[in-house]
Amino acid sequence: MGEDRLVLVTRPEADAGRVVEALAARGVSALAWPLTEIRMTGAAAEPPAGTDALLFTSANGVAAFAAGSARRDLPALCVGPRTAAAAREAGFARVESADGDAAALARLAAAHGARRMFHPHGRDRAGDLKADLAPLGIAVEEAILYAAEEVADIPAPVRAALDEGRTAVITAWSPRNAAILTRRFAENPGWKPENLCVVAISSRASGPLSPCGFAALRIARRPDGAAMIDAILEAHRREPG
Repeated sequence: MGEDRLVLVTRPEADAGRVVEALAARGVSALAWPLTEIRMTGAAAEPPAGTDALLFTSANGVAAFAAGSARRDLPALCVGPRTAAAAREAGFARVESADGDAAALARLAAAHGARRMFHPHGRDRAGDLKADLAPLGIAVEEAILYAAEEVADIPAPVRAALDEGRTAVITAWSPRNAAILTRRFAENPGWKPENLCVVAISSRASGPLSPCGFAALRIARRPDGAAMIDAILEAHRREPG
């Protein structure tokens, strides 16, 4: 295995930086390649009167809500450990984690007992909690507080790594993330997907990647950051170059 073969982390900058640091601590070199950046929409973050609980499907949702509302008294039901940690850091005292995906969060919400919930989220999201919970008599109000906007520029070190074939693994964190990645490869025929492995956070996120011709495609065991780190490390150990 070539020691200089890199992992490209395609999350927004702050999130990518955390993954790059985690990989470096395990002896794997990585570069951040933010395909999107988080921008606030300016929508109202205050939960409606009578709200019993909050639903958070990402740490970005927690941050967007915390920036626009002082409410910390409501229970925070979170999709996974990273989102739950963000909620605690934001000052929520009652935090529960579904330790899974949107479907797992819907199950947690159904068992919680609250009947009116508020779901602040991004423009692009996985699942439809409002539709999932409505048949159970649970009302979910929604607010789009942020959007992941595409970043056109490719960092020079990232472009050089792809042009020179020094990349081993690329990550995909959502269907939109994967769709942007697919288009970037189509626009740059000099890159060699047949020498690369892609690690996706879920089978849904992997869908847009099938036309690219990557050497391998791995799916994380769970749709969360810790499982992605494990999958990236495994893919890097077995990298196809």
